[in-house]
Amino acid sequence: MSKTTKTAKAIVIATALCALGTTSIAQTKDTNVYNEKVVVVGSFNPVLQNADKLNIAPSINDTATMTPEYNYAIESRRIYSLYMPESIKPARIKGEPTSRLYHNYIKLGFGNYCTPYADIYYNSTRSKDLNYGARAYHKSSWWTLKDYGKNHSSNTEVDIFGKKIWPKNSLSANVFYNHDYNLYYGFTDSLWQTFVPETEPEKPDYSQYYNTIGLKADFRSTNMDYHKLNYEANMLLVNQHDKYASNELRFAVDADAHYGFTFWGTEKQILGLTFQIGHYRNSGDSTLFPMQAIDTVINPNAAIPNYVGNTTIIAGQPYFLFKAFGFQMNIGLKFAWANNDGFKLFPNITASQSLFNDILHLTVGINSDFIHNSWQSLRVENPFIGPRCETQNTSYNKLFAEAKFNFTKKFNAYAGVSYTLYKQLPFFMLDTLYQLNNVYKSIYADANVLNITAGAAYHLDERFSFGLKGNIYSYNMKEGFIEKPLYKPGWDAYLTAAYNYNNKFYARLETGLLGKMKGLNRVGNKLEEEEIGMKYGVHLDMEYRVTKALSFFADLDNIAYQRYYFWSNYPSKRIQFLLGLTYTIPVK
Repeated sequence: MSKTTKTAKAIVIATALCALGTTSIAQTKDTNVYNEKVVVVGSFNPVLQNADKLNIAPSINDTATMTPEYNYAIESRRIYSLYMPESIKPARIKGEPTSRLYHNYIKLGFGNYCTPYADIYYNSTRSKDLNYGARAYHKSSWWTLKDYGKNHSSNTEVDIFGKKIWPKNSLSANVFYNHDYNLYYGFTDSLWQTFVPETEPEKPDYSQYYNTIGLKADFRSTNMDYHKLNYEANMLLVNQHDKYASNELRFAVDADAHYGFTFWGTEKQILGLTFQIGHYRNSGDSTLFPMQAIDTVINPNAAIPNYVGNTTIIAGQPYFLFKAFGFQMNIGLKFAWANNDGFKLFPNITASQSLFNDILHLTVGINSDFIHNSWQSLRVENPFIGPRCETQNTSYNKLFAEAKFNFTKKFNAYAGVSYTLYKQLPFFMLDTLYQLNNVYKSIYADANVLNITAGAAYHLDERFSFGLKGNIYSYNMKEGFIEKPLYKPGWDAYLTAAYNYNNKFYARLETGLLGKMKGLNRVGNKLEEEEIGMKYGVHLDMEYRVTKALSFFADLDNIAYQRYYFWSNYPSKRIQFLLGLTYTIPVK
């Protein structure tokens, strides 16, 4: 055999081996074999669904930040979906080595305005029937705004959670603690000198803090067969105590039981019942105030008498989820009673229909509910509200219609309109008893609100996504103390964009615009209406993943460098940045 012939044979053999190696890693032609590798990064944190939750998501928070979209939905219960997926033939999965698990992370950062940040998380490793973990979080800011009081704030959270799974049911629980500290900094140096000449304000004179401790528990069935009885029960116990000895204890229990059945062929129906009990106990002891002589000059109503109030709400709702010929209807009627409002009925009916091969989905209905505006919920909405503010129950009836358009798998849009009748809707205004004009109080008024909303979203696989949404609000205020909606914008608009480059670099851009608002400010001894101008904000989150265990992040807020007001007399920070790293410790 000649040398040339041997060389040709060698080339042919090498080419065949390369082709064989290439096809060995391709998708097999056997459609029953599924060999795609999916890596899930993250951990499950069991939480109670129908309960107040603490904000534990890392984000740049501001004492006077642009709030997100207004949503007056009130402690609604989940209604189970009618969708029941049909069983499919299981695919054979090729054996793969167990991926390395990351069950913890340490996230540390620091930003301008002297802002330290720490987030430490631990979660148990793989287990079929047990999951547990803990999380500790802290973020604070120590800065001074020129010509205003010091604006120091901090938030510290500790959460311990666990979940146990048995063959027929599961039990999960959380024990949590939160310390939230802020200052009523909304006064000028000149105003301070008017009341207390030749003295400097000390932080204890205008500070506030809340200590919140609570327990959540959730017990539910794990049965996936809708033909059998399914159930769940949730419990919440929360106690909040502030600097001025104001204490709020909340106890809540809710339960759901439902059963599925079929008729008209293969259509699936659900019949169920929900039950809720909520109790709030508010108390205060003026003898426990850490008062100084200067406190009575600035905040004369801090020494209000001892206060005890109790609110109990009991509600039950039978519901029926009906589906036939592509038409769905959810029918429920809530029976609710409150010790200070009596007995009320709240209808909840939703009808929906999919058209044109699920391209268009139409929904109309009425939603109604009942809520107690607690000290905790009010101070979360307005961090500058005074201690022992007025609490009331709010009820609403909402008529709505919406259309969703699924043009492609990547692009969808929606539009909707709603008209809501509120009884005792909470608003805020400056409390004239506080002479520094820096503390708010809650007020309540009946109002009818028209809301027109629209939005669109585009998703290009995991690499890029884009979203746009907006709202128009029109308030019809009923007879009462206020004639216009205070601190509620007439419109808002939001845009988000997210980009993922090769799972190494992540970026998310968020922009928001809020229309003009009306407020009440004190001029001399009178309250006068003021207009708060339009606000816009730009927020950017970026992360660069060096390895699976190490990444660096940067959060930039208020990039537009705007000094805006959401609450009268409380200017915001300008641009804020937070830089840091995240490190995880892998385990086998």
